[in-house]
Amino acid sequence: VLDPLGESDLVHQYDVSSAFDITSSITLETSYNVADEDDDADAISFSTDGTNMFITGSQRSVFQYDLVDPYDLAQTVTLEGSYSLPGIFSPNGLLFSPDGYTMLVANRSGIGHVHRFTLENPFDITSEVTFQRLFEVEESLTGMAIDSEGYRLYTLVNQDADIKQYSWESRRLIIETDANDGTVDRSRRLDILNETFTNVGSTLSTPEDYVISNLPAGL
Repeated sequence: VLDPLGESDLVHQYDVSSAFDITSSITLETSYNVADEDDDADAISFSTDGTNMFITGSQRSVFQYDLVDPYDLAQTVTLEGSYSLPGIFSPNGLLFSPDGYTMLVANRSGIGHVHRFTLENPFDITSEVTFQRLFEVEESLTGMAIDSEGYRLYTLVNQDADIKQYSWESRRLIIETDANDGTVDRSRRLDILNETFTNVGSTLSTPEDYVISNLPAGL
């Protein structure tokens, strides 16, 4: 949990006696200071396995930390690198797709926007990061979450305390890797639009007869 305190920002780690139940007994275990990187952090996120922590805020960058033990700030925490956020002046939301290849950053300045980036390596902003697209959401967005499959985005709006749901339908956040080992993760719907096929009556081969870009691995 982020806790801005004057010029210092702390990430507080709590022990919850019953999993995912904040009505049970909660104990503060330790705190980690991120002020050296961002003295006004507004958002925090973790990799799926808990070995990487990410923060963003007034410095308009995402900072990546390595954790020796998953979700445990009491052990060694190491700053691994940072990524400067282009065109984002007030980041206040940060999350990753379950597979780690997509990063979403909320920008609360002006009209609320969510910026979508793709990562060359999962949960690694020190490798290549590419801006993909921009979504217009709420002006006073204060928090985000996605479902475990990466199909839906949930936003929390400060001014009216509303939680809103957005759907990507088949345009999910999870991006297939370029493994090309003949496997496809889960089922996929494939829409082929505006393609022209030739060589009628015989076997089609690529790239002589057709070109389809950005196919998932195994197709």
